[in-house]
Amino acid sequence: MISKEAKKALYKKKNVLGMGRGLLVRKGQITGEGLVITVRKKLPLDQLKPQDVVPREVESMPTDVMEVGDITFLEVAEKLVAIDRTKRYRPFKMGVSIGHKDITAGTPGFLAHHKGELVLVSCNHVLANVNKGKIGDAILQPGPYDGGKLEDKVAELLKFVPIKTADCPYSRAVTHILNFLAQAVGSKFRFKYGIEVFGEMPENKVDCAIAKLRNNTADPELLELGHIISVDTVKPGESVMKSGRTTGVTEGLVRAVDYECQVQIDKEGHIAYFVDQILIDHKPQKFSAPGDSGSAVVKETKNGLSLIGLLFAGSDKVTIANKIFNVIQLLEIEVVI
Repeated sequence: MISKEAKKALYKKKNVLGMGRGLLVRKGQITGEGLVITVRKKLPLDQLKPQDVVPREVESMPTDVMEVGDITFLEVAEKLVAIDRTKRYRPFKMGVSIGHKDITAGTPGFLAHHKGELVLVSCNHVLANVNKGKIGDAILQPGPYDGGKLEDKVAELLKFVPIKTADCPYSRAVTHILNFLAQAVGSKFRFKYGIEVFGEMPENKVDCAIAKLRNNTADPELLELGHIISVDTVKPGESVMKSGRTTGVTEGLVRAVDYECQVQIDKEGHIAYFVDQILIDHKPQKFSAPGDSGSAVVKETKNGLSLIGLLFAGSDKVTIANKIFNVIQLLEIEVVI
């Protein structure tokens, strides 16, 4: 896409959260492809310092600045759909409420096989409580936020890919010192553990985990969507869909691929850096909300639904999904088709 040095220079600019190869949009019209740069808040040029202005081109790639707000894990929210996806179902379909015994609630994505075992695939932060879970922990349907108790156990945590963060004693200490100095001089700006402060962060490609299912507790069908019939990649400009706990079945537009960004993973403001992701615009409708994490992201083909990603984060304006082939490789699974 662009060089490491160019990326570092962009991350030093105020509000920059991420970037990826995708669609350029001018006055609501798609004008081509280039480098989509996402920011917390898009400001007029006269409110930006010269060093914070994003150039029109980066290494010969035309740029487009897109406002996305703060990107966070989408763990739980009040339900927003007519069908009650927060109830207890046996067997349960993909797209209802589920969660590790110590979290709130998320969404089951799809079924797979792992070394001969039938497993459920969702996010690390849904099934493994952001690395805090232990192998064998109970997975409940519905999730605890929706009334799930230990007697609602449908699976046990089997494996998760750890999420790496910048949260180390050194980074915490430096950030606290910077914030103390900012407060002392009357500045309202506060630093987080992010690329804009430290320049380098450990990379993550996935937020995913698997749980071993109890017998006959799960149905591979995506609620109100149907069955997955294949696995595929996706391009900018393609339409995608998902079936999730909170917003049900929704449709969105892939704005960028090879996308990288900083994601706030908890209320304390800890940050993880994700690369090689899919950026989905909330068009023609809001694509996701908290509680939809773990949803399978699919595209419609002439033969049926093709699985392309695993939804894990977002904001009021965009959704982020792991590329499905990264999930398959790192979890060592075969998707049930």
